[in-house]
Amino acid sequence: VVPITIFCAGYNVKMLGDFEEFQEALDGMHMQWWQCDCRPKENAVRDWVWRLLYDHILAGPFEQKSRSFRIFRAISVTLTIMGTAVTVAATSKDLVNYEKI
Repeated sequence: VVPITIFCAGYNVKMLGDFEEFQEALDGMHMQWWQCDCRPKENAVRDWVWRLLYDHILAGPFEQKSRSFRIFRAISVTLTIMGTAVTVAATSKDLVNYEKI
């Protein structure tokens, strides 16, 4: 009986080699967000809306985001939590009387 690790050793070496090649290819690429290509050039209102939605792309990881972006994100998170709470409450067996339906 041959242990399965003997058969997997060659596969493991091949996977590590492929991963290193893939990592080197990724390190050489400069990736840009597709949203940056769609940024409006002339309209001030469209540019304000674009900055409202995508300010996190322009700011670095430790830079402070704009006030409007932070407010928009807080409202978005609050509405998501409220929607989840309403869904849980509406589907709870304690709150819904199925016999009346």
